[in-house]
Amino acid sequence: MGGNPQHVEGPSGFRLFLPDDGSGVSYHDKWDGDRLTIVGQQDVGAIIEANRQEFNQEVKGRLAARGRWGVRYARVPLLMLEKWARDAHLDPRDPDFQQKLDDVTARNLEDPDYREFKTANFRA
Repeated sequence: MGGNPQHVEGPSGFRLFLPDDGSGVSYHDKWDGDRLTIVGQQDVGAIIEANRQEFNQEVKGRLAARGRWGVRYARVPLLMLEKWARDAHLDPRDPDFQQKLDDVTARNLEDPDYREFKTANFRA
C-alpha cells in the first residue's frame, strides 16, 4: 500500500491523482469533449485460478479440517465489488454501507454467473 501516485491530466489541464495501492487495479481517463470518465481495469485471471484451486481443495475435504476461523467463502476482485455497489445504488457514505455490500455480495455469489469467485461450496 502507499506507492507512488500516478496522475491523469486532461485536455484542460485537470489532474486526477490515483494511488498505486498494490491491488492490481489500474485506472485511466477517457475524455469525450469536456466529459471525463475514469475507467478501472483489473486482471482477474490470477484471482479466478486461485479460487478454482481453493474450491477444489474444499471439494476434497478441506471443510472437515478447517481452522479455528472457518474457511474462506469467496475472493472477489475489487472492481467487481465496486460494480455490485453501483448496481445496487449503494452510497459509501451510508453508515450501513458495509453490511449492505455484504448482503449484495452474498446474493451475487449465489448467481451461477459469478461462481468463479467462490472458494467453497456453501451459502454465505
